[in-house]
Order: sequence, then C-alpha cells, then structure tokens
Amino acid sequence: MLFQKLRKNTRGILIVIAIAFGASLFYTGAMAIMDRQRGKQEIAANSIALVNGEPISWAAFQENVYANLRYQEMMGARVNPLLVEAVKYSTIESLINQTLLMQEAKKQKIKVSRKEIDAKLNAIKENFSSPKEFQEQLRSSGLTEAQLRGYLKEQIQVEKLVDDLRNEVRITEEEIVRAYEEVRPAHILVIPDDDSPEAKEKARQQVQDLAEQLRQGADFAELARAHSEDLGTKEDGGDLGFVGRGRLVKEFEEAAFALEVGEISDVVETDYGFHLIKLLDRKRAEGDEFLEARDALAAELKEQKVNNKIAEFVAELRDDSQVVIRDEQIIAHGLMREGNVDAAVEHYKAALEGRPDDAYLRASLAQAYLEQDKTEEAVQELEQAVAQAGSDPQLHLMLGLAYLQADEEDKGVESLLAASERSSSDFLMQIQISSILQRMGREEASIVDERIAEIQRRYEEQLKALQEAEESQAEEAEESTTP
Repeated sequence: MLFQKLRKNTRGILIVIAIAFGASLFYTGAMAIMDRQRGKQEIAANSIALVNGEPISWAAFQENVYANLRYQEMMGARVNPLLVEAVKYSTIESLINQTLLMQEAKKQKIKVSRKEIDAKLNAIKENFSSPKEFQEQLRSSGLTEAQLRGYLKEQIQVEKLVDDLRNEVRITEEEIVRAYEEVRPAHILVIPDDDSPEAKEKARQQVQDLAEQLRQGADFAELARAHSEDLGTKEDGGDLGFVGRGRLVKEFEEAAFALEVGEISDVVETDYGFHLIKLLDRKRAEGDEFLEARDALAAELKEQKVNNKIAEFVAELRDDSQVVIRDEQIIAHGLMREGNVDAAVEHYKAALEGRPDDAYLRASLAQAYLEQDKTEEAVQELEQAVAQAGSDPQLHLMLGLAYLQADEEDKGVESLLAASERSSSDFLMQIQISSILQRMGREEASIVDERIAEIQRRYEEQLKALQEAEESQAEEAEESTTP
C-alpha cells in the first residue's frame, strides 16, 4: 500500500521492484536505477549527500520523503512542520545507511547465482498481467532487462550481507526468561524540595520514618495514599501494575526485581526522589502460559538483537567512511537531536538564507530559539511563518504557544482561536486548544467546545447512517433468502 501513494509520475516497474525488496531498500532499489540513467557528474551536482564519493540524488531523497510522509498519514499521524523535518532527517539517514550496506556488499564480493536472480525477476514479473505489460513498463522506465538483472544482483548481495549478520545472532534461555518475567510493585515517593544536600537528606529521612512505621505494622497502601508524591499512583496505594524489565529507571528496577512477594525494600534513590517499594506480585517464567508465549517471545527478542547488530554494523561502516550531507536544515535537525542547540541555530539560519520563504523552516528555527529561551526571536520567526503560510493551523498553534510563553496572553489566545478555526474537523487539535484555554480560565474555550460538539455530532450522524445502512443490507439479505 505504501508505494501506491507515490507520485503519479513514479514509474510502475520501479514501484514493483521497491515492493519486492521492501520499503527500507527503496533508495538502493528503484531510485538507484533512475540515478544510473543520468551521468555521474549530473547526479553529483544535484545530490543531497555523498557517501564515500557516491551521490544520493535529490530525486531519490524527495521520492522517499514523499513516500514516508504518506506512510505516516496512513498510520494516523498528523503531518506538521516538525514531523516533515523529522521525516527528512530519518530518510537521509536511511539512504546513507543503505548506501553503506550496498558498498560493503560489493566490497565483500558476495556471490549471487543466476538462479537467484531469475527467482527475484520472476517474482517481479508476476506483478504484471502479461509478459508484454512487463516489457512495456520496462521500456517506459528506460531500462533493459540486462540492467534490471544487474541491479537485482546487487540487491540480493545486500540481502545476503544482512542475512549473514542475522545468522550470527543467538538468543539464550536466560534472555527469554528475563524478558518474560514481570513484577507488580507499589511504591511511596517523596520528592526533595530542591537539589540541595539538605533537601535530599530531609526527603530521605521522611522515607526512613515511613519505613519505621511499616516495621511497626502500618499498612503500606494507606501510607502511600497519605504521603506519596506520585500523583498517578497514590490513590491506588502506590500500585504500578505489572511491569517488565526496561520500563523502570535502573535503581528502581533492580530493587523491585530483587524483592520477594510481600517484601519491602530499603530506601531507594532515583532521579525522581526517594522510594519505598513493596512487591505485590510476580509473574514467573513457568507453566503453560510461559510455554505458549516462549517461541513468539524468542522470535521478538531475536529480531530486536538483529536490528541492533545491523545498526552497530552500519555505525562501524560509517565511522570508517566519508559522509557529506548538503542540506543545512537536515544538519541542524541532527544537531538538535544531539542537544547541540547553538550550532543547530546557525545551520537553520544558513538554510533560511537559501530558502527565506520556507515557513516550516522558520518554525524549526523558532523551536530551536525556544530551547535557548529566546522567546522573542521565536515569536518573530513564527509570525513570519504564519504570514507565509497562514492557512496552516499548526503554525498558528505554535505561534499561540510561543506568545503564551512570552506572557502575551491575548495574542496567544487569538492565535489559538485562529488555529481552531482553521482545523474545524481536527478533533485532537480542538481538544488540545480547549484544554489550554480552560486551564487559563478563558471564556473563549466555549467557542472551541462548540466546534468539538459539532465534530461529535457529525460523527454520531455518520455512525447512525452507517448502522442504518448495515441494518438495511441485513434485511435485504434476509428477504432474499426467505422462500
């Protein structure tokens, strides 16, 4: 389904090839063939990145970004400026990684038989109604069957390289047991007033006093309700429910899994504060339930380890490679992910010099400014972004939130209402805006609530119409079978 969403001018044979090898190989697949039909100098001059001197073309990049955004939409994501930039970043990273794998496969001279190429080619031909249609699509793509076979050989080499990595992965019984086991802890949390040693010692002493009360016979759940500062669990007596490994902070997890059912821990310190932990229950790796889940869990664990091994392998390849990215915005996004906000701002500015009319690029720069607590600069960029793309409700929402951060409440409310007006069918955005306005105590929340009610009314009407249609069809079917 993913590749059915590509632009109409994407050539059919290329889409089928991409599907045959999977979405993750799209660049080193179909788009690579497109690139080879152009001269090397042309591709290099119009490339977004170079990997050991090998170019990744803008055409390949744009097609992949388009496909990935369509996929995000199909998965229910709301496409907004920040998502677009994130998709661009993840796309170029994927293309670079796939290119590195292709280069390594060639370097290792992995052997591919004619029979293996024939099998892949036949699988592609099966997607066409006749050999004639296949040949027509091949010609319209500017390819010969010999070129296609050469490309398929390279792709099979990459598949074999990945398979070799997969075959090196082993899962132990201990790993399966650890992944299956869960504990059900309850806790009492006391948070220090600040980061000073005095505040921490005061909080620790409070927890120790509670521990003493427990030793004297006090009820853990009652103490949690009375004293715990974890607002999400205190009313349930501190009960966190069943959790597996990897879902709790390290210190808490180690303490919880070391307890026996009914046992209470010593004082445990985490970044959140100081805890007392009581183990309410434990799910052990034993019995029929474990045996039924074991094989599926082992397969899941192996897939995780395979993905990690591939990522480590590609990282090693990249460390030994020369990779140049020729897009300032993507470089900036990568720096933001690394926490290097100051450098990211400079690259965003450099990107804007070449694309001053890009409203979404301005929105990204504004987010970086907010990370630097430069609210005034962020507001200025978002005001320009809204002026350039005023129909986008997400930009109005971002501007409204920036105004509020700058203590310009009336302007913030005005922008939030503009976002609401431009997204009258977006239930989630209306809920978000209504919640903000209600927390501020603004009467304008009623305007947004009316839009929410209208969305709900339309939904109920559509649901009713659907139910009536289904009932009508059922009655017609029943009448048709009645003698």
